[in-house]
Amino acid sequence: MRILIDGWALCRAPSSPAAMHTWGAVLALSEQAEVLIACPEEPPAPLRDLPHHTVPYAAKAASRLHWEQRALPVMARSWRADVLYSTGGLPLLGNLRRVHTPAPEWGEGPRGFYARLQVSLGAGGAARAVSPPTGLDAPPPPPIPLSESLLPEPLPPEYVLYHAPPRGEPLVRALNAWFGWAARGIGGNFPLLLLGVDQLPPNLPNDWQETLVPYPAVPTTLLPLVYHRAAALFHPALGEPWGSPMRLAMAWGIPVVGLEEPATAALVGKAAFLAPADNERALAAALVTTVVEGEVADALKLAGLQRVSGWDEGAFGNWLAHLGADS
Repeated sequence: MRILIDGWALCRAPSSPAAMHTWGAVLALSEQAEVLIACPEEPPAPLRDLPHHTVPYAAKAASRLHWEQRALPVMARSWRADVLYSTGGLPLLGNLRRVHTPAPEWGEGPRGFYARLQVSLGAGGAARAVSPPTGLDAPPPPPIPLSESLLPEPLPPEYVLYHAPPRGEPLVRALNAWFGWAARGIGGNFPLLLLGVDQLPPNLPNDWQETLVPYPAVPTTLLPLVYHRAAALFHPALGEPWGSPMRLAMAWGIPVVGLEEPATAALVGKAAFLAPADNERALAAALVTTVVEGEVADALKLAGLQRVSGWDEGAFGNWLAHLGADS
């Protein structure tokens, strides 16, 4: 079976759930089928060793529309793909078998005519696709040893890692919990590293701004370099069924602090310290306790690794292989 995988998110939203799921899917599906990644630009260095085909496209809505509705089907036909796989929009027309995993790119909502048209047509194509059962995700890739010289900026010695939507309610919730309580307890030794956040909200408290480290989004395969120094992952956002940072944290031995809500609870079980979304003081307390209390952090790490060990690493690839066999 030949699978053409849409690599837009890997190139344009590299720290998003869409990219993280796509990375894991490429590795998992390569064991079951012949895989080719379609890229709108030359992928980052660690991905160039994977089979890929680059057709340059600009990072704007009209180009994304053409990419999804025209370029992907042309590449699929040219390569004689059996399946087109994407986390984004899919072509509305044609008989090519489609698989869609709706993992978000954490971008801004559609703006302008072409953006709305791209979302509308892409959603129509996705509606004709088959999706994996909720929770059936590609296994988290192993943390590949790489040099920190590949990172865009140096990292602090230790930090709390915020890896969640880089704008909107989750970021506001994180900053409120941080400046309200958490920074007083741990900010001096463990700054809050805001992955993918290039612009902070205005009017932040001046006396605590030095405890924040805005950090550029990094290529997906470099995420292990960012995770390995983290004292905890702070994820004050709803759990994502596919490509969640919390899956990576558990697999890579990083304790998780998140929201007490059904999607997160289903994903992490007892392998995270959860607090209500509307109680920023409780979120801060969970974060401080996890960072300061070594026994708590160790217990969460162990619980995460045990939970990951129970996942069937071949289930995702087997699901798609059976899907192809039934087509």
